[in-house]
Amino acid sequence: MTYFKKLLIALLLLLGANSPQFAQTAGSDLKTANQLYDRYAYTPAIDYYKKVLARGDNWEAKSKLADCYRKINDPLNAEFYYAQVILNPQATPEQKLYYAQMLQQNGKYPEAKQWYAEFSRLQPNDKRGANGIKACDQIATYIKDSALIRVKYMPFNSENSDITPSYFQDGVVFASDRKIPATKNTYEWTGAPFLSFYFVKKTGDEYGAPAIWFGKANNKYHEAGATYTKGLDEMYFTRVNINNGKTHYSSDKTIKLKIYHRTRQGEGWSDVNEFPYNSNEFSTGHPTLSLDGQYLYFASDRPGGYGGVDIYMCKREGDSWSLPQNLGPSINTEGNEMFPFISKDNKLYFASNGHSGMGGLDIFVSTNQNGQWSTPKNMGAPINSSRDDFSLTTDNGAEGYFASNRRGSDDIYSYNKTCIQLNGLVYDEKTGDPIDMASVKVIDLGTQKEVKTTDANGKFNLCLSAEHDYEFIAMKDGYIENKARLSTVGFTGDQMEVKIPLGKEAVFDLKGKVYNESTKLPMAGVKVRLLNLCDNKTTEIITGEDGKYSFKLQAECKYKVTAEKEGCGANTQEKSTIGLKTSQTLYLDFGMLCTGDIVKIDNIYYDLDKANIRPDAARELDKTIAIMNQYPTMKIELRSHTDCRAPDEYNLSLSQRRAQSAVNYLISKGVAKERMKATGYGETLPVNRCVDGVQCTDAEHQANRRTEFKILSF
Repeated sequence: MTYFKKLLIALLLLLGANSPQFAQTAGSDLKTANQLYDRYAYTPAIDYYKKVLARGDNWEAKSKLADCYRKINDPLNAEFYYAQVILNPQATPEQKLYYAQMLQQNGKYPEAKQWYAEFSRLQPNDKRGANGIKACDQIATYIKDSALIRVKYMPFNSENSDITPSYFQDGVVFASDRKIPATKNTYEWTGAPFLSFYFVKKTGDEYGAPAIWFGKANNKYHEAGATYTKGLDEMYFTRVNINNGKTHYSSDKTIKLKIYHRTRQGEGWSDVNEFPYNSNEFSTGHPTLSLDGQYLYFASDRPGGYGGVDIYMCKREGDSWSLPQNLGPSINTEGNEMFPFISKDNKLYFASNGHSGMGGLDIFVSTNQNGQWSTPKNMGAPINSSRDDFSLTTDNGAEGYFASNRRGSDDIYSYNKTCIQLNGLVYDEKTGDPIDMASVKVIDLGTQKEVKTTDANGKFNLCLSAEHDYEFIAMKDGYIENKARLSTVGFTGDQMEVKIPLGKEAVFDLKGKVYNESTKLPMAGVKVRLLNLCDNKTTEIITGEDGKYSFKLQAECKYKVTAEKEGCGANTQEKSTIGLKTSQTLYLDFGMLCTGDIVKIDNIYYDLDKANIRPDAARELDKTIAIMNQYPTMKIELRSHTDCRAPDEYNLSLSQRRAQSAVNYLISKGVAKERMKATGYGETLPVNRCVDGVQCTDAEHQANRRTEFKILSF
């Protein structure tokens, strides 16, 4: 693995070839090995550790030898030595994690899962264990679409490391530690030259010969990871903390990474300026600019992050940049997130060994919606492998470049999706406005494959397989879901389009009040229960002093609404939203009868001095029958009253006969006699001033000649 990539993985700015720290005095092999190790000279340190182990077992030598192989990206040898290290009681949880990672990089997923589980047991709050277990379980998911993507090894790769490709004019700029130019210093970590920028021209599908990039693009130490403004008039890149020939050390005597800026001058570049948030004490590297040049993303191990290396963002403010903002826990983990890249459609691509992946660094993609980054999606094979895959760059997501060490050294690969690109849109059918954050279920050959989420412009993208039939189901709260079908059978193009309109879901309210049927006054403390006959779910509300209630209703459903209170007759009615297409409020009032209520029966007339029920009186009594049928357990006292214009005893007897006559009529219509009691009150309960000795009009006397019933119980 190259210095630069390894540096970003650990973000330790390393001492260069001229570092004064290395003791040249003779000593034991272990002492010499440790001096080389502390100086990050891992390749020569390996030989000394092997000499120590050749004379006998030594746990320190074995531990650091395993680390050396891991740091130079030799997972086979690293696995061999970690397998011995983790058996020692001194083994740390971190070493067991490294062993799991090496097993995973070597494709030994079941064994890796066991050691991730052991690390998770020892460090339950570190998500790397759980993510590792998840990754080992999801290998089949990561490779399921591999046939839809073609990956190609680039012809301009060298025997050494080639990384960080980026589009520039009619070709590709990349960093390489190939053995030219001869003036480059040699880096002890790998024994290879330091990284330099190269440019290769692309004509059609052919690439020219790589050449050193022009115009002050390189110095004699490491630089890589270039990004440019849209007009190619500004460039940001990463270089070790050496400027104008002067080396700057941190307090721990190491050299950190810094971001530098330069502007275009003709066919070349100006002298460099430092990014304002660099530091000699921590590393800041691998910048990437948004398409509009207003946002700069980068990787850093500055204090306050979530793990070893996090991704940050700054916003352009005039000629400067806002304070760095960590992208948060949806992107950053306890592991390392690095090599950020922002595509033209504002998607963030980055490499991580903290999220669930296939092994080593994997490439992930996330979308920013309403200021929040979505859960990163693993790009899967063949872009990702069990080794390190990183520094992806793309214009549209369908094709681009990335780097990987899957063949041993770091090399650059191109990729392009061989599937049919689908451009989808979900929009409001009435206004035509795009609908963001809508979910779109993708049904492929009758099986749901995944769920896409629309961006701020209502768009979603998908890679479709040839000769397949698809169905898309779009949905969002407040809208009625809609479907669209599409077939790639016989399609010969490379892009398709689907547009799915969504209609606003009608919103329904049910409102009403509960009142006493006798007094017409609102009733408090009544339980109103709504039963949804679509799902049999029940909602309840207790009325207040105003007797009012309200519910939300679903479209295309029937409901039963019941009002009930102890001592009162329950009242049930029905409402329905079936067939209603527009939002509206439905109304339903409840009149309730309770024990002790007295209900007047209007217009009950008798012939003079008679108690028989006349036809007009029968029609009014039929209303009482309806009430008795509505409340089948209700018992009543049927009460008859006269005016005062006859002797008391006569009036009492007449009212009793009339009350009994009314009860007999109800019995004849099927009302059980035990539910009723007939009582005549004569002139004893007048409703006005008309008593014996008081002059009243006929109308006033008539008010006292009445029939009513009093509710005894339910």
